[in-house]
Amino acid sequence: MKKYSLYFNIFIFISSHLISQDLRSMHNKANNKLKSGELKEAELALEKILEIDPSYAPARLTFSKLWLQKADLSKANEYATLAVRIDEDFRPWWDELNDIRVKIQSGRQKTQQEDYENAMIEYKAIAKKYPYYAEVHYYMGITKFKQRDFKGAAFYFEQALEIYPNYQKAQKGLKNVSKRLRK
Repeated sequence: MKKYSLYFNIFIFISSHLISQDLRSMHNKANNKLKSGELKEAELALEKILEIDPSYAPARLTFSKLWLQKADLSKANEYATLAVRIDEDFRPWWDELNDIRVKIQSGRQKTQQEDYENAMIEYKAIAKKYPYYAEVHYYMGITKFKQRDFKGAAFYFEQALEIYPNYQKAQKGLKNVSKRLRK
């Protein structure tokens, strides 16, 4: 009986080691897809990883970055929170998302107060650190739109769409700019 127990434990150890190596390899591929802008492929790869191991925190973190690129800070935060619950080492990313949220809120308030220059400073600081975050470009477009700088607004909406081509808000913003420029 001890002999079978020993073999079983060796089998479990080897299996878990191979699975973890496979997950790391799959995760690296998903990261590469995300970096190259292949968002759907990255999403499918991450979903597959989480099917195999729902507790694989690095995949949750990468999902968070994917949602940030897809202009959904709320979903990005949701996945970052899940990653932190699994592994506290991912807290710095969660803190960074919180910092983004604070700066976005500050920029939006400044835009509402017609303090456009300082709103753009807030947004540009975010865009410099997170150039793949489509929503910040959208907010810069909104700020330019409110200033009636329609060409500037179009520039930023187009940048948001370069990052995430299916970004509905940026598409709508660009249509509104086109209407204004035709008048």
